[in-house]
Parts: sequence; structure tokens; C-alpha cells
Amino acid sequence: MKITTSLIGLLGHTQGLDLPRVNRYQYAPVGAAAPVYAVPLAPAAPVASIAPAAPIAPVAQTAYFAPAAPVAPSAPVAQEASVAQAAEMPFESVKVAEEHPFEPVYVPSSAGYDLSGLPALNSPPPSSQFIFHNKLPKSGSTTMKYIISTLQKANDFHMDYQSPCINKATCATDPADGIGAESTLANHVKVEREQHPGKFILLKHQYWLNFTEHDMEQPTYINVVRDPVTRFASMYYFNRYGFKSMGSAARQGAVRHSWKGTEEDIVRTLDMCMEQQGEECSEPLQVLVRYFCGTAIECNMKSAKMGKFGALNNWDKVAKAAELAKKKIITQYYSIGLMEKFDETLSLFEKMLPGFFKGAPAAYRSQFVQNQRESSKTAHTDGYSNSTRSWLEEGPLRYEMDLYKLISAIFYERLNYYGIGADTITIDPK
Repeated sequence: MKITTSLIGLLGHTQGLDLPRVNRYQYAPVGAAAPVYAVPLAPAAPVASIAPAAPIAPVAQTAYFAPAAPVAPSAPVAQEASVAQAAEMPFESVKVAEEHPFEPVYVPSSAGYDLSGLPALNSPPPSSQFIFHNKLPKSGSTTMKYIISTLQKANDFHMDYQSPCINKATCATDPADGIGAESTLANHVKVEREQHPGKFILLKHQYWLNFTEHDMEQPTYINVVRDPVTRFASMYYFNRYGFKSMGSAARQGAVRHSWKGTEEDIVRTLDMCMEQQGEECSEPLQVLVRYFCGTAIECNMKSAKMGKFGALNNWDKVAKAAELAKKKIITQYYSIGLMEKFDETLSLFEKMLPGFFKGAPAAYRSQFVQNQRESSKTAHTDGYSNSTRSWLEEGPLRYEMDLYKLISAIFYERLNYYGIGADTITIDPK
């Protein structure tokens, strides 16, 4: 579904089709096969788009994406939409122009993606007081936590760092709490913001949610994503071996306390999982899709069929949820960085949100943050082969790759606008 220019501003394949397996570990192509992805090393060569899958029936537009009135650069925006509707319109469209006068710089397309619904590159943030990093697992979120905590005093803001559940004791039986819930988190934020009325930044594993449905200000959403294959590989081994040295003994060491598989499963490498068509590899969680799609029922991609490690994917639902996730990425996120370009990501955040991230690159290089970063690595990993990467990109993680490439295209456009170079890969792949 094309977003026209009138739109200005955890954890838990194509339409109606499961991906049929051709041999032991290949998926039959749906449409043209996606090319093997490589992380771009220069802003002039952003990530190439993957070949399109078979057409997906258009997802019915909801009020979430009701078009906003076009915004003239110097004219006030009409304020007729309800608060809840406004929160899910492109954030630029609910700005009052005279409060933040600027000459907008738009990006109609990039790397094969239509970005005509993307707010202007020089748009002010939706909220200058409330930032939400709804962090993804195994995507640099622990490092971000310590960078932000280091910046609190100098930049005069309050950081609220929360576990996936607000109330750990009751989370397992409370449907209103957890990464896919809303009300418990909303109530928590209300109390916290009353106690800390100044600048406030929230960090939590959480699917996107509309705070205005809870009579609250919508935050400025940011995030950091990681190449889906390396993120999946990191999580695959983390599930077995935990952190290298962070947290209690139960969260690190030879075997994870929460591991639910067998001894045979523990020693199975990612390459072996691919060769044997293990469920962990063929039915992975669609993490990027779910986090960016949000808490709505349309974002639930699981089928009623249970497997060894939980409910299996409904690939038709995955395809539709991925389209909704794209809309959120384009219209609802002020900035999304890449873990593979972490230095550049911090420089971008510093320029776009200086009230929170001024000094972030220096904080990242501090000995304190580097020590914490080292401790949060996965204890053990066996890596994976190029054939495993290709199989994952073209099959079970193809929708994740599509979102990652869209995010990358926007990221490089923003780097270019702010004059930030991107010549190196700054990630430690473990």
C-alpha cells in the first residue's frame, strides 16, 4: 500500500502461503529470490532492496493511518483529529508549524523504497520531553542503557529503565503486563512522569504502542536494529549459553537456566539446525516485524499449531504484519540506528536529539561503557556459514530482512543530510 505525500509526518510467506521446502534446507522462491544481503560500508551505497515477494492483498487502512491534512511549511496544522488518531498519523503532520518553523527537506525514495510518507529529514521531534527506546533483544540495548545512564546528569534528564515486565511477580498471569501489553506500562509511565516532570527517557523491551489511547502524550520513538541474521544467530546461542559475564550465575555460564530444549539441542550449531531443518531455524520469531508493528491484534503472527518451542508462525499473518510495520517505521519513528554502524548511530542521535544524546559518542568510548558492553556479549557462539545466511535471508527471515533494508535506506538518508560519514563497521558480531 503506497503512503502518499498527504501523510507528511522478546520475544514472543506471502499471502496465504507457507514457504514450501524444496530440499533439506531450501525454501522455494516466492516471486524472485532475494539477493544475499551485505551490510553497506558507505552512505553512497545503501542496502539494496530485496526482490518483491508475491503481491500481498492490501491491508485495510485503519484510523491509525488516516491521512493527515497536508502541512504547509509555514502554516499551522489543523487540530481536528482526535488525540488517539493524531498519535498514529505521521508525527510531522500533528506539529504546529509556527512553533517550529523550518524549510522541510523530504526524501521521496531511496534504495528502491518509496519514502514519500517519511517526515522531513529536518523535522523537530514529536516530543522534546518524552523519548521511548522500545529496545529490541540482542541489538545493542544493554550498551545503550549504559550510554544513556552516563548522560543523565550532564543533559539533565531522567532515565527509566524497565524489564520486559513491570511487575515481575505477577507478569506471567497478568495479560496487561509484558512486552505486548499496554495498560500496566502506561500507568507506570504516568506515575513516573508526574514524579519526574522534566525530560524523560524510557527504555524497555516493548512492542510499539499508542500512548494517546491512554490519555498520554505520544513519545518520540527511537530504536537501534541489527542485521536479522546476526541478531538471530546471537539469540540462538544466547538462549543456550547466556551472557558472557553479566548478571547472576543463572544468566551466564555453560547452560542457560531457562533453556527448555534437550542436551542434543544445546550442542546443535546454527549450521546443523539449518541442515536438519530444526524448528528453531525454520520457525524463528519475527522480532523486527512484531516490535515495529505493535500491540494491535493484527500484529499477532502466530498460528494455533504448537511446536517444540512454542506456537508456529502463520506466514500469511507475518506478511500482513510486515506491511503494517513498514508504515510505523516510516511515519512513527523519529530515528532508528543500525548496530553495525553504532558510532554513526550515536552521532546521528546526538544531532537529532541533543537534549538527550549530547556527548553520546564520547560516553560510548568511556571505559565504563566498554566494560559493560563486553560483559553483555553472548558467552559462546559457533557462528554460521554463508549458505546458512543465504537460507535464512531468503526464507525464514525474509520479512525481517525487508524491514532492515528499509530502515537502512532511511538511516543513510539521514546520515547524508546531517553530513555524517559511514566508512567502517563498528559492531562486534558476537
